[in-house]
Amino acid sequence: KRLTAKLPVSLHTNSALIDMTYHNHGGGYKLNLEQTEQQQLYSINTQSIIFATGYQPYQPSFLAGISHCIDSDDAGLYQVGRNYSIDKQHQRIFVQNAEQHTHGFVTPDLGMACYRNSCIIRAITGHEHYPIERKIAFQEFAAPNSEFCDEVEQFRA
Repeated sequence: KRLTAKLPVSLHTNSALIDMTYHNHGGGYKLNLEQTEQQQLYSINTQSIIFATGYQPYQPSFLAGISHCIDSDDAGLYQVGRNYSIDKQHQRIFVQNAEQHTHGFVTPDLGMACYRNSCIIRAITGHEHYPIERKIAFQEFAAPNSEFCDEVEQFRA
């Protein structure tokens, strides 16, 4: 897929917000930041902000009343099922962005939120309301299947 116009979006990694002011006239925000690796201060003006602040896994206090239903290990980390469930039967309580230790580095990736939502909705309703992509990357972590190996052998011949 290609974009035909420039998107008015920018991502600023390794940056710490020093302070922020709201512009009363015209709206928008002025952000004063520090790029922490370069130790360089900079400012940007923007109409919208999404903060990716990192996170430390924890169990929110509002879950205390049902903590006995939640599947967790000795360290208190949720035992997240393939369908993003954390209850002991893996079918009624679901999480997002709390499964890095079980689902890997894409956990905080907002681009994967739609995929996770589709999986959770399918688990709750028993029906795939939103198509769930099965093959989304060229990269493979498993050994190739025998059909692929046959194609490679034919290519070499």
